[in-house]
Amino acid sequence: MGADYNHIDIYHFFNAYQTTANWITQNKTKKQTFINNLLEHTQVIWYQINQDPHKDSNTDSRDIFMRLNSGKIPLTNAELIKALFINVIKDENQEAATLKQSELAQEWDKIECALQNNEFWSFINQNPQKNTIATRIEFIFDLITNKPNENQEQFFSFYYYQKELNVKTHQDEWKKVKDCFLQLQEWFEDNKLYHLIGFIIHQKTKLIKDLLTESKNLTKTEFALSLETMIGKALKKHELNKLSYGEDNDSLTAILLLFNIDILLQENSISRFSFEQFKSKQWSLEHIHAQHSKQLDDDKELNTWLSYAIPIINNINNDKAHQLKESLAKIREDQRAFDKKKDEISKLRTAFVNLFGDANELDEMETLHGIENLALLDTKTNSALNNNIFPSKREEIINKDRNGLFIPIATKNVFLKYYSPQVVDVYTWSALDRKHYQEAIATTLKKYTNLSK
Repeated sequence: MGADYNHIDIYHFFNAYQTTANWITQNKTKKQTFINNLLEHTQVIWYQINQDPHKDSNTDSRDIFMRLNSGKIPLTNAELIKALFINVIKDENQEAATLKQSELAQEWDKIECALQNNEFWSFINQNPQKNTIATRIEFIFDLITNKPNENQEQFFSFYYYQKELNVKTHQDEWKKVKDCFLQLQEWFEDNKLYHLIGFIIHQKTKLIKDLLTESKNLTKTEFALSLETMIGKALKKHELNKLSYGEDNDSLTAILLLFNIDILLQENSISRFSFEQFKSKQWSLEHIHAQHSKQLDDDKELNTWLSYAIPIINNINNDKAHQLKESLAKIREDQRAFDKKKDEISKLRTAFVNLFGDANELDEMETLHGIENLALLDTKTNSALNNNIFPSKREEIINKDRNGLFIPIATKNVFLKYYSPQVVDVYTWSALDRKHYQEAIATTLKKYTNLSK
């Protein structure tokens, strides 16, 4: 039966044998000492096997050996690299060598500990949920060794260091590791670079290794400007007033994400956008003003809806609300069969939804499906809100934010009517509200696209 030589364990068995053979060849005078140590001071773990007379003894032994050795945890790529770095450290003074090994191990642990911070990890990774390597320092090694994205070789960086690492080079190679980590850490701790790079990485505009290359020989200010220009070029093709829900969802999502991030780039902002929470969930576009109202099927559903709708209308003081309130009171008292008044109920529900969205002031498609009526929400919250009217969504968003759920800041601002210079009515999402919201988004986008001219 042929052996599988293309295996890391086989390689290490061979390497151990070769090292032993070379040592014996170079130290013939110590050969007898080695033999004595092997014969007199080496212990063997012994498993007593009770043979079954009805089984072949060789087969039985192999089965037991496989069971004893199955399930062992193999060394990771990073652990193998760590062994290379530590073992290559040499010094005439053994105590000094041990001290240097300990120092490298401590620096290693500090880097690994920092990378275990999920906020940091999500900042530098496009898909942190998929990139679940246990020892995250491997990410640094893959950056330094320029591992191709399509290369699936688990031990790619180990093979690199095995070839490059020796007594003379180990300090320079370890310095590259520390410098790369410290650069990423500096970006993570800088508020502006954190948000700009985080957006670029999430949108897959550039890879983190490309940004490391581009940052060389640039001051921090120059690098930040290059990032803003990069963002502007990527988004320059988008025309806000032509984007539509369903057709341009990726573009709409990218612009709204940038809008959320840019808010936190303001000079006095102490808050940060959480890429860790953002990347750990599925996100979708929420219609601020409902697309349509859910149809009712019987008197029970009608009464449930009326008990919810009438108290809301009681908070609104205008002619449309008064007329609608009277119509709802009449339909509640209407004793006709549900099918006889179904069309009238449908019209009243449409009037109720439009009361809070002012939808008839603009063309319906532009009003409902343009960016001026869209905000980012996680899919679970979006599904829960369904086609609720604006005041219901507003209340739900406030409650979720109060309970610690991650709500993007611009989404929260929308339902608090932050972008409306005059809040006439907190219960409606009017044409004027939509206008000011879109203008705020356009101003943010223009700030970046103007840099790419």
